[in-house]
Amino acid sequence: MDADPLDTFGKGELNGQVDPDSLIAEIGLDEQEIELRKEFVHFDADDEGRLSDLEGMLRENLEEIAERFYANLTPHEETMGVIRRSPKGVEQLKQTQRAYLLTLATGSYDRDYFRNRARIGKLHHLLGMPLKHYIGQYGVYYELLFDELDDRVQENVVAAIKEWAAEQTEDNESSGGLAGALGAFRSSSDDTEVELTESLEETVREEIHRGLWDILSVLRILNLDMQVATDTYVHSYNQQLEQANQRRKQLAAEVKTDVQMPLEELDSVSDEVADSTQEISDHAIGATEDLQEVAAEVSDVSAAIEEIASTAEEVERRSHRAERQARNGRQSAKEAMGSIRMVQNQAKTVSEDIEALAEEAQSIDDVLKDLDDMAQRMDMIANTATNKARQNDADGGVANALAEQIGLFVNSSRDQIDEIESQMSDLKTTIAASTARIETTFERLDEGIGRVETVMDDMDDIHEAIEETSHGMEEIAAATDQTAESADTMQTMVTDASRSAQNVSRKIQDVAAANEELTAKTSEIATTVGRLTDEGQPVQGDRESSLRD
Repeated sequence: MDADPLDTFGKGELNGQVDPDSLIAEIGLDEQEIELRKEFVHFDADDEGRLSDLEGMLRENLEEIAERFYANLTPHEETMGVIRRSPKGVEQLKQTQRAYLLTLATGSYDRDYFRNRARIGKLHHLLGMPLKHYIGQYGVYYELLFDELDDRVQENVVAAIKEWAAEQTEDNESSGGLAGALGAFRSSSDDTEVELTESLEETVREEIHRGLWDILSVLRILNLDMQVATDTYVHSYNQQLEQANQRRKQLAAEVKTDVQMPLEELDSVSDEVADSTQEISDHAIGATEDLQEVAAEVSDVSAAIEEIASTAEEVERRSHRAERQARNGRQSAKEAMGSIRMVQNQAKTVSEDIEALAEEAQSIDDVLKDLDDMAQRMDMIANTATNKARQNDADGGVANALAEQIGLFVNSSRDQIDEIESQMSDLKTTIAASTARIETTFERLDEGIGRVETVMDDMDDIHEAIEETSHGMEEIAAATDQTAESADTMQTMVTDASRSAQNVSRKIQDVAAANEELTAKTSEIATTVGRLTDEGQPVQGDRESSLRD
């Protein structure tokens, strides 16, 4: 390496953004604090001396340590993001790393030393290096430095053994070194061998002990470095928290101003809501009770409608039966009318026959009159013949006999005519009575026909009325069925409405409870908003959370 890494240490572009003096003052890192920290980890002048002795080793291995250090960082995207944000390139950062390693051995370990360490920690935070990676990189230092320290300890132990062997072989210089020492072991007595072994062991132990103290000194200075680096991160977090706290206070004041009036209005509205919900709850309870009563009444109505439907169906059945009977009665009336008209026709025929008989009787009566006249004339002839016979004695016997026979014939004829007249008189009487009865029958038949026609008209009216009644009952039955369905639906709806009213009542109670809780939360919000404006620092838990992040 041509240039000393220390010549460029602390001269990067970002250094202008950090005031290290103000930084260590704000984190309280003064001379007294530095001494207290050194004392706490037992870092003293001996450690400073041991670290100074390591300068040569560090200078010899600066290149390798820096290369291995960045070989561990560059594969990780998160650390590469930090490297890309740095104004320095990777090679420049390696040079800075070499300078830092040298300061471990060449530092003054006073205020200026730790002032520089504070500056380094702040720069890492500005670049966005997470604290976990910043502290984690010290683990990389341990491995890299311990590898070199391990080699150094081994070399020192071997050198010490060689020096011890040289002292033990002053009288046998030809053998020299370790071989001479081994020869001394072989040629010595048992007591001498024990002494030599103890002397060698003490030499090795002393050298290992010095190597471990070197490691302990490195650990102590790295621990002090980590303390200061952590302080710078905590300082940054505190600044962020303070800024956030200021923003919170400002926001709290704005929130208090903005929400004070709405909170008061909300509180007032909550009271109104509480009153309204109570009133609604009372109404809902009343509505539930009313709906339950309505449901009971609807149930009764539904039962009545079902009974009406059953009655309507029965009436409909009877109407159909009456309609059939009316049709049958009308048909019977028609048949009776036909029979009456047939009787009437037959009566007319009988009447006509009687009239014909009366006419024949009249003809017979006329014949009888003619016969009676003839009998009288024959009687007169017989009397005349008798008188003449008396006058003529010679023919008197014959004439008398003839007159007597004529007289007998005439008398017999008169008797028969009288009997016929009597029979004809009876026949006329019978014919007259039959005629009267037939006339009465005609009158009654006419009256019966009128009544049957009236009955038929009435049966027609009854049939039409029954048909209308039947249709009406069908409509009533259908309407009743529909009404029953509607009543069932209404009952279901009323039951559902009752349940809904009960649910509404419960929901309103929930709303009332939520409103009470809202009122309580409103008070809590008002109290919290009031606390937001109180003066105060972030609590320690907030800082610890930030450190964990």
